Amino acid sequence: MSVTPRASAASTPADVDFPRALFAELEAWSRESHPFEACGLLFGRRATGRIEVVAVRRYPNVAGERARDRFEIAPRDLMAADREACALGLGLVGTWHSHPDHPATPSAHDRAAAWPDGLLAIVSVSASGNAELLVFQDSGERALAACDRDSPAVR
Repeated sequence: MSVTPRASAASTPADVDFPRALFAELEAWSRESHPFEACGLLFGRRATGRIEVVAVRRYPNVAGERARDRFEIAPRDLMAADREACALGLGLVGTWHSHPDHPATPSAHDRAAAWPDGLLAIVSVSASGNAELLVFQDSGERALAACDRDSPAVR
């Protein structure tokens, strides 16, 4: 099942194909890391006007004392991920991280650190059990896609 892009302005950056099973992986990792931010990378393919997320990877959050509200992936992990993606015939198409007990909207720090033309997937997880995924591109001004655990279908 794929995430369907949300309606947006005429300049929609890309359609996003993000399988629901991958959301389940991100949700599980985000819950395991709670109350700290979990983080990782999105592997996939790009085509004209479309980004297909094929796999997700989790990496240690090396943000130290800021790990409750920031994420950082070590450079060695970024290089290893790039090699792995190339070996699989894929590319790095973005990052993901969790927002423990906060909405799945990009912070000013998230927007400033966003990869040009890359996806930014944010998983909001709460101690009460709620989870939501929002997928953004570039500066994260508007969500391209959304998913939550209780939806009968990804939207």
